[in-house]
Amino acid sequence: MLIPKSFSVAGKQYQVKWDRGNRIAERGLVGEVDYANCSVVLVDSYGGSKICRGCLEQTYLHEVWHTIWDALGNDTLRKNEAFADAFSALLLQVLNSGKGELK
Repeated sequence: MLIPKSFSVAGKQYQVKWDRGNRIAERGLVGEVDYANCSVVLVDSYGGSKICRGCLEQTYLHEVWHTIWDALGNDTLRKNEAFADAFSALLLQVLNSGKGELK
C-alpha cells in the first residue's frame, strides 16, 4: 500500500512526515496526528528496531481515521484508540487482499 506524502480530509490538506528525531517514539507512540499543523507524523523505528512495512501502513491508516473522525466532529471515536487499531487493521487487510480489477 502506498503511504502518500499528503492527503485531504474535509478540505484540510494533511502532510505525512517522518519523526526523524524520535520525538513521538520517546512517548511510546509510532504515529500521531498534529491537528494544529495538519500533519500525520510516523516513526520508522522503535526501540532500536525498524518497524515493518505492514505496521507502518496500519499506523498510517489508524492516524487517517483519527483525522476523519475529527472532521466529522466525533470526539468519542476520534479518541478511541482500540477502535482505531481494530478498524485500521481490518481496512488494511481489505486493501491488501484485493484481487483483480472489476471492469
